[in-house]
Amino acid sequence: MPCVNSKPFPIQKLPDLAFEAVVRQMINRERLGLALTSKKSMNMLLAVKFPKDQVHLIRFEETSEECYATVDVKNHEEQVDPFTFRFICHVSKKKSEKVFTKYAVDQWCDVVGSYIEKTQSAYRKIAKLFPAHDVAIRFINLKTEDVRQILYAPEFETWNEVGAFHVKPPAIKLIMDKASSQRRFRCDSTIKLPPSFHHPKAFDFKVSQYTHANWVSSTKQLLSIRDVKLIDLGQTSLRSRDVGIVLKKMLETEHQMCGRLELLVAGGFDEAEMMSDTVRLKITCGDIGIFYNRNSINITVSSNEDDDKLARRVLTKMSIRHRIDNQLEGAEPGEKRRLL
Repeated sequence: MPCVNSKPFPIQKLPDLAFEAVVRQMINRERLGLALTSKKSMNMLLAVKFPKDQVHLIRFEETSEECYATVDVKNHEEQVDPFTFRFICHVSKKKSEKVFTKYAVDQWCDVVGSYIEKTQSAYRKIAKLFPAHDVAIRFINLKTEDVRQILYAPEFETWNEVGAFHVKPPAIKLIMDKASSQRRFRCDSTIKLPPSFHHPKAFDFKVSQYTHANWVSSTKQLLSIRDVKLIDLGQTSLRSRDVGIVLKKMLETEHQMCGRLELLVAGGFDEAEMMSDTVRLKITCGDIGIFYNRNSINITVSSNEDDDKLARRVLTKMSIRHRIDNQLEGAEPGEKRRLL
């Protein structure tokens, strides 16, 4: 029987290029295990430039008894590496104690400060060991100043998505200040902004989702949209005629306003009212699809040829129906039978 060499592999003694070649082949579990073996291994790993193939979900939450942050890390190709792990920073308000559990260790947050500052310290290492191509942050029941601290922290400035739950309007404005066409913002149903709420960058995100959108009361707020993917609004103060104005702008403009617009209109959906100013544009509206159900309207822009044909049929049908309804209003009985 051949002798098996049980000596450990001297990975720390490898030349830099050889070390990098080895660790870049490791899955997350192996990379994490090596990082936790010694400070030297950690420092060697931090010097390696790993590919951005991870997805991070960072949650900051405050309750009556504690403040805590979690960082979930996973490879975006789960079939390649299904291992997901979580770093946790937990601070009890009663004892003012810091507790790190599961994979995170004290030396990863070697600062004296709040749970946010400790998470910043730990995340600097996480981001280098497991670089992410997509970073999502969740704010749950946080004070406005805490939201500000996190948004302006250099460790979290590359975020791609923010989700807000139980936060105040001033915090929402801070998030909107950071809007860009590469970012997504999802505003939970727990947040009800006042009717007077306004922000010039509210719809500058690649994806904007506002469950309660009664503060959207004029078409002016939507007509400024430029080159975004999705605007998803819950209940708004808009009427069907307002939607018609937006649709007309989408048909006439030389640039794409948004790939998809979903909203709930006040007072229910009125097809004739919405189409009153867009009937004459039926020839040029081939890339607009309109789908509606009660007071919900979904407007989709597509370059797909099949979608193009469907959109033409939908809008043409709506236009013809609207024209016939107008003619019926003043027609004689015999003429009404002919039109019907």
